[in-house]
Amino acid sequence: MRPPRAVELVLFARALTACPALMRRRRAQQIIAETEAAQDYFRHHQACHPALGDGSLTSRLMPLCPRPEPFADDPDFLHALLIVVETLLVNVKR
Repeated sequence: MRPPRAVELVLFARALTACPALMRRRRAQQIIAETEAAQDYFRHHQACHPALGDGSLTSRLMPLCPRPEPFADDPDFLHALLIVVETLLVNVKR
């Protein structure tokens, strides 16, 4: 997976708010795995994966049609953002 940008964290949280709260952690891990697979595909083929993008979070998340950006005090959004940060801390390799 390409190094995530701060703006992608918000995009990721917006995408997660579309699924039920109890499924968000699992969905976040799935999105990270798919993004890593897309990056591997890109490295090997020098082309974007047809369904998963180029290995960036943006290319993986945009087809999911994330919900509009809420205000920063929205508890549901903040919960999703917390899941994003925790998932990235555990799964992103440096």
